[in-house]
Amino acid sequence: MYKIIVILFLSFTVNLKSQTIYNDCDCSHIETNKDEFTGIKHINSPGLEPISFEKEITETGDIDYIMYLTAPSPSPNIGEGITIIFTDGTKYFKNAKVDSRVSIKGDMDYEETAMIILSNAEIEKFKTKTIKAFRLYVSDVHLESDNSEQYREYLCCLLKSK
Repeated sequence: MYKIIVILFLSFTVNLKSQTIYNDCDCSHIETNKDEFTGIKHINSPGLEPISFEKEITETGDIDYIMYLTAPSPSPNIGEGITIIFTDGTKYFKNAKVDSRVSIKGDMDYEETAMIILSNAEIEKFKTKTIKAFRLYVSDVHLESDNSEQYREYLCCLLKSK
C-alpha cells in the first residue's frame, strides 16, 4: 500500500512540474503577423541568432513549426547536415540543406543558415531538452546556458500561442 501512494505522488509531482514549466514561459517577446497575400499567420520568436523559431498557421488550420539556425563561417560552405548536442549529452542529427550567404555583420564574412520544419517528435525533443551546441555542415556554434534556456522557452510560447 505504501508503494502505491508513493508512485501516485511522484506521478502527480512530475505532471505538475511540467505544467508549471509550460505556464511559466515569458511570451512577451513573441511577435504575430498575418501575410495579407497568403493569409498565413506567422508567430515568431525574437530574431535572436543563432536560433529562432516560427509557427505558421494557414487559413485552413494547418500548422508548421520551423526552426532557423545560423552559424558564422569564414568561407562560403554549402552542404548538408545538422548536428545538435543537448546539455544531457544526447545528439540530434538531421540531413538538411545548409546554405551560405554573405554576412551583414562584421565578425565573419559568411553565415551558414539552415531551416528545419519540425515533426511532432522533434517538437517534443526540443521542448524538453536544452541545446548546448550545434554544427551546420562544418561550422560550430556553442551556446551560453542562459540563451539555451531562452530558446526552449520561445518554443514553449509558440506551442501555446493561437
